[in-house]
Amino acid sequence: SARPAQTPSTAAAAASTAIRTRERERVMSGLSHSRRRRRRAAVTVGALIERGAARLRRARVFFGHGTDNAWDEAIWLLLATLKLPQDRLEPFLDARLTRAERLAVWNALQQRITRRLPTAYIAQEAWLGSFRFYVDERVIVPRSYFAELLEDGMAPWVEDPEKITSALDLCTGSGCLAILMAHVFPQAQIDAIDL
Repeated sequence: SARPAQTPSTAAAAASTAIRTRERERVMSGLSHSRRRRRRAAVTVGALIERGAARLRRARVFFGHGTDNAWDEAIWLLLATLKLPQDRLEPFLDARLTRAERLAVWNALQQRITRRLPTAYIAQEAWLGSFRFYVDERVIVPRSYFAELLEDGMAPWVEDPEKITSALDLCTGSGCLAILMAHVFPQAQIDAIDL
């Protein structure tokens, strides 16, 4: 599992202002009193995120498998589809997409909307804190508030994580929480059991 500097939702928040500023500048520069025909504008990463978020809102898809809104979901879907780093969206916002890249993103978006597939399955990744896990339709998308508690070493209930010698993840499912526990409690033997 990798440890990125930011999760998809943090990258989304950091890029939100930049996209809106660029969009405002684009609209203002497009205002003209001349009758000249303008060339069709190239589709950028930022523009495709906005369009994707609008489509997700209109489709009323459920969020909760890694994001809680259409904006963050569109960013995650686009970054994962284009294999861009999850922690650095802003440098790519003005990048023009090829036809093949646009089609790949629209195909992923279409799967999200028509099949109601969680983005985690489409991207084949799920995040628990700063840990990235491979997922597909054979597992339930891992999500747990325990992951947030583990980030802080289960404080205030556990005073010294180094003193924990054993831990149990009952009904482990994908085993993601057991993996997180192994990182938080390095001296512990972790048992992951599913019924």
